[in-house]
Amino acid sequence: MKNKNPRIGSSFESWLDEAGIREDVTIAVIKSVIARQIANEMKKKKLTKSRMASLMKTSRAQFDRLLDPDNGSATIESLQRAARIVGRELRMGTRNCTVAYGTKREHYPFLYHNLTGVVHERDPPGAIP
Repeated sequence: MKNKNPRIGSSFESWLDEAGIREDVTIAVIKSVIARQIANEMKKKKLTKSRMASLMKTSRAQFDRLLDPDNGSATIESLQRAARIVGRELRMGTRNCTVAYGTKREHYPFLYHNLTGVVHERDPPGAIP
């Protein structure tokens, strides 16, 4: 006999959907991960923020905003330039997947990327195969 799941209730993703903040949270998490990866590569290469800003031909303040996950002004182009300076490539991709939103099921492109040069082909939580 199969044990019942002791966790009763909705998933975190469905809570984000109900609160209407899933897209904002997803964007913030993606940017935070990319910023952390860039910062880690900077440490490995012993690059300071000032040097990175200089190599990107921007100000230190602008570079700080690029790494700040709460600041939404970073563009894909600026993230790509920062990644290239530290010897990485930002690769992005989309794929269709079915995600449950409430009781209605719809198709949405799912975006997942990193700085390793690999686009991960995986379903997001709640996806229907």
